[in-house]
Amino acid sequence: MQFQREHIDELNRARPRQGFHNSTVAVGAHILKLAGALSPLLILELVPEPTKATRWIRMASITTAGLNETLWAMRVQRRSEEQRYR
Repeated sequence: MQFQREHIDELNRARPRQGFHNSTVAVGAHILKLAGALSPLLILELVPEPTKATRWIRMASITTAGLNETLWAMRVQRRSEEQRYR
């Protein structure tokens, strides 16, 4: 048992754990993707007509994809500006 503890301690010293960076960005992206995935289910429950539901599902998917790409572009731009000033 003592050998296992020493071995684990040695491994932890060799490779320290990496912290979770930019947690708010990761959570925001996760919520956006979750909303995009669940929106068809919600729309199908709320909109009774199939043709209108299909239209709303298309709009929701395009909107979430556009927001996702916009957030990603803003993140890349911010990173490039930070790299420029380093």
